[in-house]
Amino acid sequence: MNKTVFLAAILISQFIFAKEGLFAPHEINSLPKNRNLIAAVIKARPVFKFDIRVFQTQVEKANYKKQKGVNLKKFLKDKGSIWPVIVTRKEIDQFCGEINTYLKPGFYELCQAYQQNCNKLPCHTESAFMTDSATGFFISKDGHFLTNYHVARECIERLKRENGSRKVELCPDLEIEIPEWPNKDNSPIYKKYKGNVYLLRNLSKENWKPVGNDFALLKVNYKPKSFLKLSKKQVTKGTEVWALGFPAKSKRDVKALKKIGYKDADNTLRVSYGVITNISSESSFNSSLDALHGNSGSPVVTKDGNVVGILRNITPDAEKTRPTKFSGESIAARITKAIELLNLSNLK
Repeated sequence: MNKTVFLAAILISQFIFAKEGLFAPHEINSLPKNRNLIAAVIKARPVFKFDIRVFQTQVEKANYKKQKGVNLKKFLKDKGSIWPVIVTRKEIDQFCGEINTYLKPGFYELCQAYQQNCNKLPCHTESAFMTDSATGFFISKDGHFLTNYHVARECIERLKRENGSRKVELCPDLEIEIPEWPNKDNSPIYKKYKGNVYLLRNLSKENWKPVGNDFALLKVNYKPKSFLKLSKKQVTKGTEVWALGFPAKSKRDVKALKKIGYKDADNTLRVSYGVITNISSESSFNSSLDALHGNSGSPVVTKDGNVVGILRNITPDAEKTRPTKFSGESIAARITKAIELLNLSNLK
């Protein structure tokens, strides 16, 4: 099957002219008939939850935080981590009352646990493990896949690889789901991969957050039905791009959604279209691609079907306007930097 069929379909779609859009694949004419790009994109879910302690006053909060070790993340024996959240009622009411924060992956579970279990203060409760996922994509026939450093962060920190590593190690804190078409129709279902996930290569923490080289290479013992080719060309302003990923929950204005023609994001596969608006640094570029939490790790592809970037963030103003429209920009790490720094040209 020809990868360019997918992108050609988007080019003739009525949705291409929208300034925003997180469209389901079936909303793009002819897209479901070509599975190559869809089959290469996977769900990637970091395994973590929150340990929540809520106090009435700042004094109570400060006294508790003086205790040794209470601010440290804890790793469970087999898999998963627990992040400490130590706040006052005023603080947690504030961010749980902000819809764009409330619906973020992890924060949704945190706020649910607080609202259901914290009738009296001080309160101590735990959230459920995060249910929404981020994104990854296969880049070889042997099961190699890329995602963000921050998506694989739990494994990187458990294994003490913050200085960077190319050692092959088991990654118990990242679960992935792989698309399958059991009924031979055009809509894949995502099944949890039950084998081991291995972390192969990651850069240092300093190379990730301050610089923007937000990627990690992992592998599973699985032969994917498709994988994506990485472009070695430098990106240029004005280039048309598309992104595939799993944006988390959103809450946009009903009238605006109806006018644009799609439903709120719900962590199902979505496709967005945009253009590169700015080559912001040696490691990153900005685009008008619509994106949301959950799009972390989404491949950014051009009309030839090749990957030029991997989504890593959105500009701050993007969230402020999300209930009505997307007017911010998405930020992607350049795939050429991943090829260079992770030595992806020599995968074995």
